Amino acid sequence: MTHRSNIYDFIRSVAAVLVLAGHAYVITGNTPVPRVFGVPIETLGLYMFFGLSGFLIASSWRRSQNVITFLVNRCLRIFPALWVTVGVTVFILGPALTRASGSDYFASGTTWSYLLNGALVGVYKLPGVFEDGRATDAVNGSLWTLGVEFTCYLLVLACGMLLRRGAAGAWLIIGVGSALLAAPLANGPGTALSSSADVVVPFAAGAMLALIPAVVARSIWTALVCAAAFPLAFLVAGEPGGHIAAWIAVPAVVVVIGGRAVPGIRRFSQLGDPSYGIYVWGYLVQQCVLGAGANTPAANLGASLLILVPVAYASWHLLESPILTRKRAAAKLVSDRLRATRRSTLTSAPTEDAVTPVDRPSHH
Repeated sequence: MTHRSNIYDFIRSVAAVLVLAGHAYVITGNTPVPRVFGVPIETLGLYMFFGLSGFLIASSWRRSQNVITFLVNRCLRIFPALWVTVGVTVFILGPALTRASGSDYFASGTTWSYLLNGALVGVYKLPGVFEDGRATDAVNGSLWTLGVEFTCYLLVLACGMLLRRGAAGAWLIIGVGSALLAAPLANGPGTALSSSADVVVPFAAGAMLALIPAVVARSIWTALVCAAAFPLAFLVAGEPGGHIAAWIAVPAVVVVIGGRAVPGIRRFSQLGDPSYGIYVWGYLVQQCVLGAGANTPAANLGASLLILVPVAYASWHLLESPILTRKRAAAKLVSDRLRATRRSTLTSAPTEDAVTPVDRPSHH
């Protein structure tokens, strides 16, 4: 399936905007967040992201089954834009926004700890930044999902390498296990573990859709049945029922709809893919515009999008796309370096003939 024969970029961008919309309520203190059949709108956006990612990443592994290529591609997609976001936050925006002095800001261990976000370790505060009594002083509360996402990539790799014929069954087990861990969220706030498990479930569902026959996984009837099950579960079992049904329904619907060439929407892909840029910059920009007076959900979302859309497209065209076009060359470079290192190790290893008489064990 070619890039232009689907609308996956459009769906990812819709998901990013849903996450922004939900965060607009949280950041401005106007909770509770609106829900769709029991699921908060930002959570629905995350289910779309993770469900589609599970499908596309598992499909990518099935096509290549090359460890180096797979890992290089995943790293190039996640890290460059993340590193730019974290670097700009710490060294430009942080000093400009903090209430602390410049010396205190850079002397604080919290400032330098924030750089761990670039290694997918969630750190959410900077000294003196957004500490003005607002609903949350988290600098970029969206970044926690990236570590979960990358962990899911590694699970795809592990399942593909260790269970070539049983990967679908493995993902079923992972999905069920994650659902059990995430169950507390169906009735209210959970722990960091349950929140992480909550988004692993739709990723697992998406991965399974990539591994079962396409006649089932990409059938419009599959999407219709799942779409109907979502509100039905909410009507029967309330918010917990809707939440659980969404784990399966959302991935199925986005995979089926996204795989179709919808006239008009398909042209969106020709402009680039702004979804990741919107996501990694979104929360931070929303906090900034809140400080500028955008203190209602609608105003916060609207003002943020005015900034984020050009920033996200700039990120795509100036950073993400140029790097991704070189992913084959990068994978080849890594493979060549590893082979050279392996040859060097083998040639430098001592042989039996290289052992001197003094080094030989005595038989006396």
